[in-house]
Amino acid sequence: MKIPTKQGIITIQGNRAEAKKCYEQAIRESGEAMAIEEILNHDIEEKETAPEGETKKLQLDKEKRVNLGANMNPKIESEITAMLKNNVKTFAANASEIVGIDPQVITHDLNVAEAANPVKQKKRKFSEEKQKIIAEEVEKLEKAGFIREVHYPEWVANVVIVKKANGKNRMCVDYTDLNKACPKDSYPLPDIDQLGLYLFPFLK
Repeated sequence: MKIPTKQGIITIQGNRAEAKKCYEQAIRESGEAMAIEEILNHDIEEKETAPEGETKKLQLDKEKRVNLGANMNPKIESEITAMLKNNVKTFAANASEIVGIDPQVITHDLNVAEAANPVKQKKRKFSEEKQKIIAEEVEKLEKAGFIREVHYPEWVANVVIVKKANGKNRMCVDYTDLNKACPKDSYPLPDIDQLGLYLFPFLK
């Protein structure tokens, strides 16, 4: 990492092992980390936003449509309508349209520490009601192309069913072990050049 200072550009070498130790120490001191038992007993508060005033539907193509304010200024409405229709391919009508991005455009890669050992969590048992919820969610994700079946995986994580404030259920994944193996970068680019002098005041 290179940081501009009054004395010139300095270079700081990173160390994954030390970064992980610092991260774990910060988590222990701040108490921000939430154990999986807390998540299971924790209600997620979700605030649903609703449009102000009356709305009307605008059909962008055969599948996609949006809601616009019914009392919008005609000129602004015309400009927004033209913009939406010209960029209709930008909006996804269903989850399957999100997948399939060329890896040359963007690829997500986990920053797993080299010294980390893969963890296969012990299989959890769920009630029949929760098993039905899990089966439905997995089927949705498979049809959308978000997930696929793998054999002989190195990392295995259980799913967790969390009750939301509105009474519905959300299926999450217990990535506790994987998160521990991935050191967090609290100051990613492009802000690091601005934060550098605050992180290292002795360089002023």
